[in-house]
Amino acid sequence: MKPSLRVERRGRESGRKLRRQGKVPGVIHGRPPGPGELITVEERELLALLREQPTAVVDVSVEGEAPVPALIAEVQRDFLNGRLLHVDLRRVSRNEKIRVPVRVELAGESPAERQGGVVQLALHEVEVECLPDDLPGSIKADVGGLEIGDRLTAGDLALPPGVKLADDPEAVVAVALPPQEGGTEEARETADAEDEARG
Repeated sequence: MKPSLRVERRGRESGRKLRRQGKVPGVIHGRPPGPGELITVEERELLALLREQPTAVVDVSVEGEAPVPALIAEVQRDFLNGRLLHVDLRRVSRNEKIRVPVRVELAGESPAERQGGVVQLALHEVEVECLPDDLPGSIKADVGGLEIGDRLTAGDLALPPGVKLADDPEAVVAVALPPQEGGTEEARETADAEDEARG
């Protein structure tokens, strides 16, 4: 089932007034991109959608009209409290490919970590090209084979069917770092316990 979002048309009300009412002001752009149509979205509904589908093509229904596919192109937040300030939606065609940045998530446990090392995510999103219905919510970066000193690049990512990398394939996504000075937290705790036992 495709995620959906209900929006309402709005006039020239101030964003502050709308946010006090629990609404987020926004714009939905047409195809091709034009000046766009002013809209509002219920903040609770948008927050729930962003938690479940941070990158998604959603069926947008404007005041009960037939749903149209649209991409959540940009979300602005208050950097102090995280409140949603504004949302930009962009209508898309399900038959035309789009280029979109998608979040990268680490998956698996590497040999480097079992040796006390740390796997660090160096690239939090990569740009992909695909049809709207093939757009993944996130891309898993499998680090299960990384030894200390190894790197995982964008070109190493296993992409879902129909999804093509539109980013630099040599871009480093994750790197396996050696143990930090003093060892892992677990090792330090073990050493402390031994010291206390010898006390």
